Amino acid sequence: MRLYAPTGTRTTATDRNPSGIASGSDADPPAGVGTTIASYTCPAGRRAILTLCEAGYTVVTALAAGQSADDRLLFTPNGQATVPLCKLVFQAAAPVGTRDRVSTGQLQLSAGDNVIWIVGFTAGAGVIRGASGLQGIEYDA
Repeated sequence: MRLYAPTGTRTTATDRNPSGIASGSDADPPAGVGTTIASYTCPAGRRAILTLCEAGYTVVTALAAGQSADDRLLFTPNGQATVPLCKLVFQAAAPVGTRDRVSTGQLQLSAGDNVIWIVGFTAGAGVIRGASGLQGIEYDA
């Protein structure tokens, strides 16, 4: 008898009790503070592959002189220092309609690893609007 495929057991890591990950939101953040838009922490006994980590923002009211805005993706490996993975920046006095988008490649996470999108900008009259998000799959380690 010839077997051309595995019989019964799952053969790839992502086949082990998979579940989807989706975190994100539209954002119209207040000036002068940082706002968490999306966050994910890989639970104990699990691993995760984030296939999409993306943010896109538009200036809807021109930023004032000296006012800047940023959106950053931070990665904290379990028990280690936080590492910035990517950052989107609007410089002071950015005009209405200025747009930017940033994304990362695939991220692999172990139990306890954390990723977080934070958007914020300094106090002033300007307003930015957009969204940040994470998407992927989580599975047994």
